[in-house]
Amino acid sequence: MSSATPTPTSEKTPLLDAAVQPSKAGGPSNGADKTSSNGRADSSEAEAPAKRVKGNPPSWREAFHEIVPFLKPEDSEHTVLAALALLAVLVEKVVAVVPPLAIRRAVDAIAAFGGSDNLGENEYGELKRSTFETVTWSIVAFFLLKTLDSVISSFQTICQRSVSLDAERRFAVSLFKHMQVLGAAYHLERHAGEQMSILSRGTSATSTIIDALLFTLLPTFFEAFVISSVFAKVLRLPLIGLTTLASVALFLIYTVKVTNLRLDQRRRVIEKNDAVGRIETETLVNYETVAMFGREEKEVGSYGEVRSEYKEERVKMLSLFSLLQLGQQSIRLAGTCIGLWLAGRATVYGTSGSGGDELLSAGSFVVVQLYIQQLFQPLTYLGFTYRQLTEALTDLEKATTLLKKKPLIVDSPDAVSWNEALELQGKSMGASSGDITFDDVSFKYRVRKRSMQDGAKSGRRGAGFGHGRRGGGGRGMWSGHGKGNFWIKSAAAKDGKPNGEDDEAKIEMGGITNVSFHIPAGKTAALVGPSVRLILRLYDADTGSVSVDGINVKAMQQTSLRSNIGVVAQETILFHSSLRENTGQVIYGKEDASDEEVDEAVRVSALEALVKSMPDGLETLVGERGMKLSGGERQRVGLARCVIKQPKLVLLDEATSALDSGTEREIQRNILSQQAEVCKGRTTLMIAHRLSTARRADIILVLDKGSLVEQGTHDELLERGGLYAKLWSDQMSGETLDEL
Repeated sequence: MSSATPTPTSEKTPLLDAAVQPSKAGGPSNGADKTSSNGRADSSEAEAPAKRVKGNPPSWREAFHEIVPFLKPEDSEHTVLAALALLAVLVEKVVAVVPPLAIRRAVDAIAAFGGSDNLGENEYGELKRSTFETVTWSIVAFFLLKTLDSVISSFQTICQRSVSLDAERRFAVSLFKHMQVLGAAYHLERHAGEQMSILSRGTSATSTIIDALLFTLLPTFFEAFVISSVFAKVLRLPLIGLTTLASVALFLIYTVKVTNLRLDQRRRVIEKNDAVGRIETETLVNYETVAMFGREEKEVGSYGEVRSEYKEERVKMLSLFSLLQLGQQSIRLAGTCIGLWLAGRATVYGTSGSGGDELLSAGSFVVVQLYIQQLFQPLTYLGFTYRQLTEALTDLEKATTLLKKKPLIVDSPDAVSWNEALELQGKSMGASSGDITFDDVSFKYRVRKRSMQDGAKSGRRGAGFGHGRRGGGGRGMWSGHGKGNFWIKSAAAKDGKPNGEDDEAKIEMGGITNVSFHIPAGKTAALVGPSVRLILRLYDADTGSVSVDGINVKAMQQTSLRSNIGVVAQETILFHSSLRENTGQVIYGKEDASDEEVDEAVRVSALEALVKSMPDGLETLVGERGMKLSGGERQRVGLARCVIKQPKLVLLDEATSALDSGTEREIQRNILSQQAEVCKGRTTLMIAHRLSTARRADIILVLDKGSLVEQGTHDELLERGGLYAKLWSDQMSGETLDEL
């Protein structure tokens, strides 16, 4: 669900991005060795999915390949802990086979004592005393050995959890870091709730796989080998050992077969669960819109339908689980009974079965049962572990696919910071002019078909594009303000598509076509229509180049470029924190800002009245996404962030669209005045859709469907009676009606 109406595709006119060709203003080469001719990372890498059949989880080898870098500890402490954990788990399995032998000795002593009725009184008394001592010391030995086994197991668990959780932490940080660099195009096409689910499940799967493979499966197989060796060497019952191994093999085969069925079913459960999460997230985040349009019942109905589908898929998965348990118990019972029958046969006929050798003692018969039970107990858990492992592989599938995805926007190998780029030109950061040049820039949004389909099915905004008041029918205007030398040109669109784009997977929506302009340093330009994503390199242009300070922005490191640009977006997103932190003293803006700087930012952005009305002033919590504040108040906080940042360039993307006219005029006096500190000596690019702002410009550029159709001053365009005059008339009529 969206809180705003999606903008028509023809009105999607992003602006300001790095072009592909080297800057014509003499800046350094972009050096993008791994970028295609359109300036994006090679799409064959960026969009290439894992080469396996769709729906299949990663193979064990692929899973290991993804986990191995995190399995190896990154410091000596965790290296030692990993070695101790592996050593402890092997020692524990060896120690675990000894306690039943102590029980065998006690049972054999009791059996021998029971068959001594024909002994004399003295002999009987001596046997009675020695039997009791044997039983006592056997029980003591059993207790001490089981205690030692528990101590080793606990020590192993502590070391194991420290190692696996450290691997989980490093995998989570790696995945989260990778998600940060995938770019705006990736995130705007996907639901945030789904991405958080991938992060959460993939992270948990890491420790699950490590625990299952290294500390459950490996020890269990080792224990089966040790117990089989005891059957063959100590008890001289190799047939029971072979039977036990056969039962284990049958148990594993059955578990794998049925679990694979559950694996496919679990994918369907996950899909339904993701759908539930999307509705929950979007409905609760946009609850005000739901309430204002009276859509509560509709949303509850949709939620109920998805929940019902989720329930049905879970019932099917639980039914398969019951079938799995039934088969496992049957195999376990059959293996136990066969082993006991063979042991009973050896008790009567001897270990060879011919009756000519030593009979199996009663204690050994009991030990056979104990060993079989001891082996099948972890096997039952092993079945759970395998199910857990395969489910973790399913959860890991999306995470590993995500890790393999290459970002579309990347720094070239020789990219430098803004300051270093200026030094290459013999300038310093203090001498930054901040002029902006667009040279023959073309761009189109490309949206995944799946995003469009998801949005259509749910009735929600799937592409994630911005919104706002645009010129009718995809028309827009650009205007420049100041006394600098402006130059503008527009050409017809060229045939062909950017290299590397997947025609089957993408749909083109809106854009600009062969646009060129220059904004002189320190001047304020007003653009009516486009957004600011290109100059920030949230997107790369299809053709053409973008330069700042005569430097192609592709030659700059993205972090350096963005850290020197102040942006006030149309929709300001706040964190669930205090007004002071959201203003910029801690979260965004300037982390080391003084109280005086914060107060000045509050004044310039017309926030003083709001702060005074708050119960705790700047320390007042603003709520999730700033929902305690109105749209205009949130936008003023965004302005304060820009003021406190003191950037080299200022980009105002419809920065006053949510404000009333009085507040807008106040902020314009503070922000847009050449005497204001925020714009003094800085190039300011203002994107607005209120023509009352554009009319102050010395030149206004009128765009229709991404191409330049008119240019001139406000009065000149009105006299011509063209597109601008019509838009002006329409907007002024609307504002008059609003005032009435």
